[in-house]
Amino acid sequence: MKKLFLIDGSALAYRSYFAFQKNPLINSKGENTSAVFAFVNSLLKIIDEQQPDYLAAVFDTPEPTFRHKLYPEYKATRQKMPDEMREQLPRIRQVLDVLNVPVVEMPGLEADDVMGALAKQASSLGMETFLVTGDKDFMQLVSPTIKIYNPKRAGEEIEILDRDGVIQKVGIPPEKIIDYMSLTGDSSDNVPGVSGIGPKTALEILAQFETLDEVYQNLDKVERYATRNKLAANKESAFLSRQLVTLSTEISIPNKIEDFARQEPDHARAFSLIKELEFNSMLERFTTFKETQQSNYQTIETAARLREFAKQLGSGEQFTFDLETTDIDPMRAEIVGLSFSWKEGEAYYIPAVSEKVTAAADLFTTNKFRGLPLKSVLDILKPILENKTIRKCGQNVKYDSLVLSRAGVDVQGIDFDTMVASYVVNPSLRQHNLDALALAYFNYQKIPTKDLIGKGQNQISMADVPIEDVSRYACEDADYTQRLRIVLEPKLIEYNLKKLFDEVEMPLVHVLMDMERNGVSLNVKLLGNMSKELEHRLFQLNKIIYDLAGQEFNINSPKQLADILFKKMEQPIIKRTKTGPSTDVDVLEALAKEHQ
Repeated sequence: MKKLFLIDGSALAYRSYFAFQKNPLINSKGENTSAVFAFVNSLLKIIDEQQPDYLAAVFDTPEPTFRHKLYPEYKATRQKMPDEMREQLPRIRQVLDVLNVPVVEMPGLEADDVMGALAKQASSLGMETFLVTGDKDFMQLVSPTIKIYNPKRAGEEIEILDRDGVIQKVGIPPEKIIDYMSLTGDSSDNVPGVSGIGPKTALEILAQFETLDEVYQNLDKVERYATRNKLAANKESAFLSRQLVTLSTEISIPNKIEDFARQEPDHARAFSLIKELEFNSMLERFTTFKETQQSNYQTIETAARLREFAKQLGSGEQFTFDLETTDIDPMRAEIVGLSFSWKEGEAYYIPAVSEKVTAAADLFTTNKFRGLPLKSVLDILKPILENKTIRKCGQNVKYDSLVLSRAGVDVQGIDFDTMVASYVVNPSLRQHNLDALALAYFNYQKIPTKDLIGKGQNQISMADVPIEDVSRYACEDADYTQRLRIVLEPKLIEYNLKKLFDEVEMPLVHVLMDMERNGVSLNVKLLGNMSKELEHRLFQLNKIIYDLAGQEFNINSPKQLADILFKKMEQPIIKRTKTGPSTDVDVLEALAKEHQ
C-alpha cells in the first residue's frame, strides 16, 4: 500500500522544544533554534527511514474549537507556550516550505480532528496512514490501515502502534479507547472523566462491559460498591468527557490526499535557510552543486623542489599545515604526506615514504609508493616547524603535532586552530569538522575522506591511495583551513573572544597534547587495594541489609527490593510507577530519613 504520514505539527514542535530545554541551541546571532533543529531532524528521519509516498504537517490554530464551547475548562490547565518556543514556530513553517511539505490547518478544528479525517479519507483510497504523534487520543483511530508513529526521545527506538500494540500498551483494543478515556479523563487536556476512577479501575469496568452506554445501563451489576457510586455521581461528566475525547473524523476537509504527494525539497532555498539557521550537519544534504574555486595546488616530489619550497615556507610569517596519515589515533599514525598553505587558493603537498609504512604494506598488490623519504623531508622541514617566530595554524592541530612529535619534530609557534576557533565562535554547532565548516562558510563541498579510503570492512589506508588523489585532497585540507583562519580570526575579534581564544583555549591545546603524549600514571597496587577494600565494605553492607530484611535477595532488583520494603516490611509507598511502587533514590532517601 502507498504510505501517508501525517505529522502532528504542534505536538512535535512542543516535543522538539522541550528536548533541548536544559541545553538549548543558540546560533551565533543569539537565536534559539532548538525546536527547529529537533523538528527538522525528526522530519528528515521519517523521510529517510520510512520513505512516505504522501506527507503533510497538520497544526492547531488559535481559534476556539467546539470542545471549548462545550466545556470552557477544556485545556485550561495547560501552561502558556514559552516565548522562546513561540518565536521558533515561523522558522519551522519556513523549513516545511523549503522542504515542500504541505501544511494543513483549519480554524476552529484541532489538528487531531483534521488528521483523523484525512486518515479516514486515505483508508478509503486503500492507503496506509501513519499518525506521527505521541498523543494517546489517536489510539481510537488505529485500524488495519491506520497506525501511530511515535518518534520518541533521542536514543529510544521509534514506537509504531497497530491494534496489537494498543492492546499491549493500554490493555484494551482501539475501539474501547474512547470509553476508557471517558472514565479516566485526560489531565493533559483537562478532560474530567469520572472522579476517582483511574486506569486500573477503568480496565476492570471495560472488561466487564463492552461500552460506556452498557456500563450505565447496568450500574447495579458493577461489582465494587465504591466504583458504582463514583460512576453514578459522575454520569454527566463521563458522557461529556466522551464528547471531548472523540475525534471528529467526518468533517469536510478541503485538502485531498493527492495534494500531499511527496516532493523533492527546493534545494537552493533549503540550503540557504539551513545555512542561515547554522545547522551545518544538514548542509551537505541540500547541496546540489560543488562551488568551483580557483586553486593552485602542487605536488612536490623531488629533493631539489623540496629545498626550494622550504626556503619559501621559512621566509614567511605564517602558514597552515596538515598531515595525511595511516590512522586516526595520533599515537599509532604514520605520516604519508604533509600539506601546506599560506595563501588562499594555494597549497602544496609533499608525499613522504617511511620505512614503517612500506614494511607494513603488501608490495605485491600496490605500486603507489612514490615520494620522498620521510626522514629527509622532516630533516629539511624540522627547523621551520620548530621555529617559534613563524606562526602556524591547523585544523585539530593537536593531532598533527602529536604525530610529528613521535617523528622527532617538536612543532613550535602554533597560534591558531580552526576547529577550536569554530567552537569558540559558535559552540552550539553540532559539527566543527573541516568538511562541515567548508560547506558552511564557503558553500564548498570538499572531497569526502571515504571517497579515497572507503569505509567499513573495505576501508583501506591512506598509504594505499594514489598520490594524485591524496595530493588534491590534502591540498584542499590545507587551503580551506587557511581560508577558515582568514574568516574566523576577525570573528573572534568582533565577538570579543580573541583574549579567551589566545589565553585559554590555545594554551589548553598544548596541555592536552602533553597529556595525550605522556599518558596517565596509575598506581596499580593502590587501586588493587582500594578494590579489595570496597569489596569487603560491600560484603558487610549486604550482610546488614539481609539481616534487616530477614532474608537474602537481589538488592539490585527494583522488584525484589520493593517486595521487601513495601510487602514484608510494610513501609509507606511514596511514589508509584507503571510497574508498581518506586524504589528510586528519592524514595529511598525519604524512607531513610524516617528511620534516622
